[in-house]
Amino acid sequence: MEETSQILRQLDEWRHLPAYQLERRVDVLFGMLLPTVIGEKYRVSPGNCWVIPEFPLHKGKLVHKGKLGKSDGNESVNVDFAVFFETRAEKHLCLVELKTDQQSISVPQIQMMGLAAAVGITELLVGVLEIAQVSRQPRKYAHLIWKLHQIGCIGLPDVDGFRQMRMNSERPGLMGENGQLGRLGAANVTETWRDARIDLIEIMPFAPVKEERKKALKEHGFCVMTFECLAKIIRKAPVQPFGRGFADLFAFYLERWAQVPAGKKLLSE
Repeated sequence: MEETSQILRQLDEWRHLPAYQLERRVDVLFGMLLPTVIGEKYRVSPGNCWVIPEFPLHKGKLVHKGKLGKSDGNESVNVDFAVFFETRAEKHLCLVELKTDQQSISVPQIQMMGLAAAVGITELLVGVLEIAQVSRQPRKYAHLIWKLHQIGCIGLPDVDGFRQMRMNSERPGLMGENGQLGRLGAANVTETWRDARIDLIEIMPFAPVKEERKKALKEHGFCVMTFECLAKIIRKAPVQPFGRGFADLFAFYLERWAQVPAGKKLLSE
């Protein structure tokens, strides 16, 4: 635990320096704790929450739904985390955006996530499959599609063939008439996930004060979680997959980052 404490102390110091982006360094910690947070909020087991970072959204489908400007082909934008889970009543997809700097909260980004929720999960998953077929990173998309298959969102026409694809060649088995990715489309979205509910969560140091941001978050139905709120949830959670010591330590720094924004620490401290 002392090593973890040293890492967090260093991050706490470096976040006050120019151009240093804390959220790019601590996203793994937030991602590890998201199942705990989601579990407390929705009363589900953290072990039944699947977290996918940098989840791609097909920009063309969002443009078609709203007004985000032009989109060429299968461009994508990413949301920080997608969390898949199931309650007693229904299946859920939570799209989660993380901000460690209050100034980086973007109204266009809020609107983009709102459009993603309006598009619906079937179109979002079809968008992933369409991007995969033209991406310059087909092997990475194969891993994403495999994870979505494990969750139960995507059905594969040839499970064994997909699992055994050779990943050390240029695009073997991934494209073309007989390629594994080439045969994926809307029909591969499983029926059990087609009506899944989409929730939007924005994690930020403290509640937004600018009216434009507050209005956009409310308009698109976001759940806003401040760092202090997150700290309380983490501390009280009965299930602590990384131990009580880690939870208390991370909660301490969450509260510190909320109370002392980056650059606001006294030089004498």
